[in-house]
Amino acid sequence: MMTDYYPRRRVARKEHLCFGCVSGRRRIQPGEVYLEKTEYPGGELGYADFARRPFRMRQCSECATHYGHAHLLQPTTNGDPQ
Repeated sequence: MMTDYYPRRRVARKEHLCFGCVSGRRRIQPGEVYLEKTEYPGGELGYADFARRPFRMRQCSECATHYGHAHLLQPTTNGDPQ
């Protein structure tokens, strides 16, 4: 069972829908920083089992701040290509 729950900082190249947005169905716009989590089949949430493939969940900066993940939106300084 492979599971990746560690959110990764991303910069949108195209429009994405925020998963579980606190302000409705917000869209992440190109150039905006967001967090991405991937769940694989057999994971705890079950979304990937239902989809029968890895399932990506994207979280806008507003939601990341609301859920206490705002610190993950900051760029890394150790040279990682996030």
